[in-house]
Amino acid sequence: MNRTRNIIISISVVLLLIIIVSASTYAYFAGTTDEHNVGTDSGELDVVYNISENITGVSLSPVNSREDGIESVAVAKLNTGSVPGLFNLYITPTTIDGLAISALIWEVDIVDKDGNIIDTFSGNFEDATVNTAIKVVDGYELTYDDTTFNIYIWLNGNLLDESISNKKFTAKITADTVDITGGF
Repeated sequence: MNRTRNIIISISVVLLLIIIVSASTYAYFAGTTDEHNVGTDSGELDVVYNISENITGVSLSPVNSREDGIESVAVAKLNTGSVPGLFNLYITPTTIDGLAISALIWEVDIVDKDGNIIDTFSGNFEDATVNTAIKVVDGYELTYDDTTFNIYIWLNGNLLDESISNKKFTAKITADTVDITGGF
């Protein structure tokens, strides 16, 4: 009987200690993880962006500069209260009939709210395939001000070494954003 009583008391003490430790741990984390202590990198990513148009039904002619080709514009910014975010921009050829060549060029200027070009990215469609996105802007960190992405696509006549008669190019321009994960 004495042995049974000691076992029951020992089990009760262990359970009581587990309850006390659990309650203390919960109280500690509940008291230190309120909205003022989590940090500024917690919250929701809230971005607004607009893409002016997709490129549809275009028969391209050789030109000497990007300004004579096709142009589209995307504008993006973080909304007030948003966590920091990265912006990605894609061109997805939906028709690239015989134009998967190095002479078909894309270029993107990133322009700030004051009209200054911050950065320029460029490439070509030599390895492009239908319905496969080409990432033309990779992880640009957005601000709370409008950032403009001027997108140019042109057929550089100086690089052509074959006939492009009756060739057609169409594409859709898409974007996505990713939040920048912060530390606690």
